[in-house]
Amino acid sequence: MLSLDNKTAWISSYDINTLSKINFDDKIRTVKDISADVYDMSLTAREDMLLSLYGSTDVSTDVSLLTTKTGEIKPFLSLSPLYPGSIHITKHNEIILGVMEEGSTYDRTDKGGSKLIVFGMNGKPKTSFEYDKHKQRMFTLPDRIASNVNDDIVVIDNISQYYGRVVVLNQEGQIKWTYQGNPQVNSGVNLFYPSDIVTTSVGHVIVSDINRHALHVLSHQGALLICKVMADQGIIYPMSLDFDTNGQLWVGCRSEDGESCDAKLHIVNMSS
Repeated sequence: MLSLDNKTAWISSYDINTLSKINFDDKIRTVKDISADVYDMSLTAREDMLLSLYGSTDVSTDVSLLTTKTGEIKPFLSLSPLYPGSIHITKHNEIILGVMEEGSTYDRTDKGGSKLIVFGMNGKPKTSFEYDKHKQRMFTLPDRIASNVNDDIVVIDNISQYYGRVVVLNQEGQIKWTYQGNPQVNSGVNLFYPSDIVTTSVGHVIVSDINRHALHVLSHQGALLICKVMADQGIIYPMSLDFDTNGQLWVGCRSEDGESCDAKLHIVNMSS
C-alpha cells in the first residue's frame, strides 16, 4: 500500500493479482485497476511507481516502471540472474533493492544468498550490502526496506516463513542494531513475524507484527518504546503500513481466513 495524500492510495492484492488506485472520500471509489502481481512497490518523485513483480520468468528478474497516468508497465531495470524482492526509493532518489539468487529464499550460505543493492535513478548500481564486518552474511530474505531521517537503512529480514527480525544499517552498510520482537508478546509459538515497516519524521520505527496483530514502535536507537496489540480495536492481521500527508498511519490488513474478501484498511492517529 502507498498513500498519495489523505484520501488516495495505491493498493496491491496479490491474491487477485490486482493493483488498484483507490479514492477514500464520502464513498470508496476505485479509480484504476491494473493487472499486476506485485511483490513490493515504491513511489518515484514524479509519483510513478517502481514495482518488483511475481509471475513469469519474463518479468521476475526485472524491476518495472508503472507510469501512473497511463497505467503502462514496462521494464526498468534487469537484475538477471538475481531476483528482486523488496524495493525502496530514498529521499535522495536512490533505489534500494533486496535481491536473492534463485532457490535461496531462506538458504543463507557462503556461496549464495540475499543482499541489498543501491542504484541511482539512472539504473546504475552504486554499492551493495551483503556481509557484516565479521564477513558473515547479513540477510536471509530482506522482505521490506525503509530509511529514516539519519539515512539509516531499515530492513525486515525474514529468517523463515514463521519468524523475522528488523535490521538497521548505517550509511556504510554496517549493522547498527537488530530487533527480534517483544518477549511479552512474542513467546512460545507466537514468534515475531514482521510484515511491513515505516519510519516517522522524528526517527521512530513502526513495525507491523501480522500474527500477533501488533504494532511495535522503536526508537532510532532500537529501544522498544511501545508494543500495542491492536486486536481490541478491531485491527487484525496488519500487513501493510504507510503514512499519509496528514501524518496518519494507514494499516492495511489481510482477510481473517486469508481467502474471503473482507480485508480492511484502518487509519490510526499516532501520538508522540
